[in-house]
Amino acid sequence: MALPVIIFAPMAAAVPMALLWVSRGHALPEWLKRLPAIKTVLGALAEATPAIVHDVSLITQCTCLHLVMYALDAGTLWTMLRVLSFQVSTALVFASFMLSTLAQTLGVSPGGIGVFEGVSVATLKLIGVPITAGLEATLLFRFLTFWLPMAPGLILARRETKTR
Repeated sequence: MALPVIIFAPMAAAVPMALLWVSRGHALPEWLKRLPAIKTVLGALAEATPAIVHDVSLITQCTCLHLVMYALDAGTLWTMLRVLSFQVSTALVFASFMLSTLAQTLGVSPGGIGVFEGVSVATLKLIGVPITAGLEATLLFRFLTFWLPMAPGLILARRETKTR
């Protein structure tokens, strides 16, 4: 489980640093500019408000809040395992959660449906959680963090369609 973290952690740090570097007027190598993903990011960066792009304090605050969100989500998954009476290290659950989130991001399904769950169950199994408990904890987690928050939106959307 450490190998993907070792591979992707430098990439996760390099992307924001490269964006800040480019936003300050430095140029990327030409071969890199030809990649479709890089073209899209550079186009979005060109349209961004310079005051926001260069605000290191804002970027730092957003990054910290994003990390807190990941920690709280991993804590929710750990709590689901505790509810099911499984003692698991919080660090291992965090690693499992981050690998599942990475797979969700790289997956092609909307919201990572299916991809997150499969990787979560598999990585929880690697850290010693039985498959049934891993599946239960993962489904409880997804219900609480993905499906349940959609309920207010569904209610509001139905109300809006009735008034029109």
